[in-house]
Amino acid sequence: MRYLLWVPLLGVVFAVYELVGLPHLCFSYEFSARSIDPIEKRHYHSCTFVGPYGRWTETAVSGRCPWLRWKRSDVVS
Repeated sequence: MRYLLWVPLLGVVFAVYELVGLPHLCFSYEFSARSIDPIEKRHYHSCTFVGPYGRWTETAVSGRCPWLRWKRSDVVS
């Protein structure tokens, strides 16, 4: 019976995969800044993400780009 303890864990992993998808990393972005100072705050315009379901670009939210975005295959075009 102990050999079946991994079945609920597998079910949880599959449920998370179905609900939130797979991770995609921020690959590139466009921003505007007043100088070339690396510490100055930047306002991002667009973010490009790359992951298992391909590559896509989206508009930055409130001038920020997250490093990681979770997407499902049916959401990414």
